[in-house]
Amino acid sequence: IFLTTALKWEKFTFLAHSMAAGVAPWFAGALPDRVQAMVLLEGLGFWTAPMSDLPTSMGRALNQLSALEEKDNKVYPTWDAVVERILEGHVKGDSEFDREAAATLAVRGARQDSTGGYQFTRDLRVKALSLLRPHNELNEVFLKAVRCPLLVIMAENTFVSLDVIHSRLKAVGTTPDKVKLVKV
Repeated sequence: IFLTTALKWEKFTFLAHSMAAGVAPWFAGALPDRVQAMVLLEGLGFWTAPMSDLPTSMGRALNQLSALEEKDNKVYPTWDAVVERILEGHVKGDSEFDREAAATLAVRGARQDSTGGYQFTRDLRVKALSLLRPHNELNEVFLKAVRCPLLVIMAENTFVSLDVIHSRLKAVGTTPDKVKLVKV
């Protein structure tokens, strides 16, 4: 909201992917007069958990975060070693992902440290479970408050349950003719 206010945008469209596709509907539900449309990729609302699972889920998340804090961020001795690491970690068999593509990702995701080596700048916390997984009812409250047109784009072979997405689409407060799901 602060960025859109600073840019003097009275209304705007959300284009959000994955975790941001969880946040965007809550924002649109809280400030329906500001969001004119949403395009969400691979998500609609936050991942949820039954109320009874929340203490256990939070415990696992706290343990994961604690373990990540103890991890040293590996230092790679050369830029080529960083690019090689990206190539090794990429899905095998993708003929379009080559050394040039890996170098592009390295520019975005690695930096030289004070020793002259290189470290990835990613935030390891994105690998941990979310500390808070809201109950599905909370998701639905925000989805019902959405008033803008909504396009949700999902891959055919996604890890997100399409049954969950269909259920959430029914909860969206805008008129059904303004809600669309596309599977690619």
